[in-house]
Amino acid sequence: MQLLRNIPEVLPQPCIATIGFFDGVHRGHRYLIEQVREVAVAHGFASGVVTFPVHPRKVVQPEYHPELLTTYEEKVALLAETGLDYCMMLDFTPEVAILSAKEFMLFLYNHYNIRALVIGYDHRFGHNRSEGFDDYVRYGQELGIEVILAHAYIDKDVAVSSSVIRQLLSEGNVSEAASCLGYDYFLNGIVVSGYRVGRKIGFPTANLRVDDPDKLVPSDGVYAVRVTVAGQSYGGMLSIGYRPTMANGTDRSIEVNIFNFHSDIYEQYICLSFVRYLRPELKFDSIDELIAQLHKDKEIKMKELDNIEIYNENGVGAIAFNIKNVFSQDGASLFNTYGIAIRAGQHCAKILDEYLHVSQTLRASFYFYNTKEEIDQFIEVCKKGDDFLDAFFG
Repeated sequence: MQLLRNIPEVLPQPCIATIGFFDGVHRGHRYLIEQVREVAVAHGFASGVVTFPVHPRKVVQPEYHPELLTTYEEKVALLAETGLDYCMMLDFTPEVAILSAKEFMLFLYNHYNIRALVIGYDHRFGHNRSEGFDDYVRYGQELGIEVILAHAYIDKDVAVSSSVIRQLLSEGNVSEAASCLGYDYFLNGIVVSGYRVGRKIGFPTANLRVDDPDKLVPSDGVYAVRVTVAGQSYGGMLSIGYRPTMANGTDRSIEVNIFNFHSDIYEQYICLSFVRYLRPELKFDSIDELIAQLHKDKEIKMKELDNIEIYNENGVGAIAFNIKNVFSQDGASLFNTYGIAIRAGQHCAKILDEYLHVSQTLRASFYFYNTKEEIDQFIEVCKKGDDFLDAFFG
């Protein structure tokens, strides 16, 4: 995907595009983009999206706090995974804000060589947004732009949208949010110095300062998470809130206890991926009660998914894990045994996410073993290179 950050005189290749902010690049967005790509292939044109680096409302209302699902950099990275030819990143200036729908379409025609627009089922654009799809069709006929109404993406009788996902996250429902997003919701940021109480009670934590203050942080509570540090993934237990037992006041903290991890990572960049909500934030009468609850939380997390080892190099990965009472989406119980997942060309965390959430087709890529020794032996085979693929996928 080519990112167009400056407005070209005219894009050399005719393009089929859609317009939107694409916050989260969720399943609804991906379904829309897939329709754009299908139309582009049918016409023999390039495919693209017209989007904005800053939320349009924040431009006209600087005090607005949009609660983003993705930062600018995260959005671009996710759009790049969709197979689009172009991402036309247009600065939403006051001058752009006053354009009518017809004027905006003319701008797209002249500068981006857009010959067809695929319009989201509920999307409106233009200065006062009083115009609708029939108006866009009429303007398109005058300008030489075909206007196509996209189909909505419906999941469990709900039209997936960024607003729906924000509401789920504000309720702590990270599992359902992941189903709508197509991936686990995540926070990126820098590890900063905290109160250093965790290490004194046996649960050292990394305190996260989120990259973008407009990024949405899920509701207060304790979560099972995956933590990526320097390219390696670990299980973890995350607490979001005001640490009431410690009388933290109004200082909201995001702190994670990383399992089987002992390195100093202050000022390092990490990523937290939300797997499951465990419980609300609680106030305990004593530190001993808090410690006892933390041990219970960790035991619950480790029973759900006890990561033994993760190996990933050159896009080939192996995950060894222990499944305990984990259920697939259709409710069928999986194995209560040691297991290993392998897949070429994908990150281990992505494999595990797809398998536990929705995958039926990936099950052929999972091989189950009864002992940790068998797993260790298999990982050693994986580390030798790509030859193992012939043995296990042949």
